[in-house]
Amino acid sequence: MNKLIEYLARYRDALDSITTDYVVLVSKSSSDGGKAGVLSEAARVTAAHRIADNSNELANEEQTAQYYAEQKAAREAAELEAYKERTKFAYLTPEDRRKLDELSGRKK
Repeated sequence: MNKLIEYLARYRDALDSITTDYVVLVSKSSSDGGKAGVLSEAARVTAAHRIADNSNELANEEQTAQYYAEQKAAREAAELEAYKERTKFAYLTPEDRRKLDELSGRKK
C-alpha cells in the first residue's frame, strides 16, 4: 500500500507542476528496453503518470523548441508530398497524344 501512496504523491506533485495542457517529455532508459532521450508530447494527465512512474521527465526549453521545430519540419515535408501527389501530371508528346486520341476514338 505504501508504494501506491508514494506513486499517487509523485503523480499529484507532477500534475501540480505542469501548467499547460500539453508538454514535451524526455524518456529515460529502462530495464525493459526503453530508450533514453526520446522526445514526445503528452497531455497533462498522461505526462504526470509518466513522470510519476519515473519513465519520463519534463523537457527543458531547448529540448521543447527542438521537438516542435522537428515536428514542424516533418509536417511541412508531409504537406509538400501531399501537394505533389495532388498535382501530378504527365507530359504527352504530339505523337503520344495522337495515339491516345486514336485509342479513345477521338480524332482531330
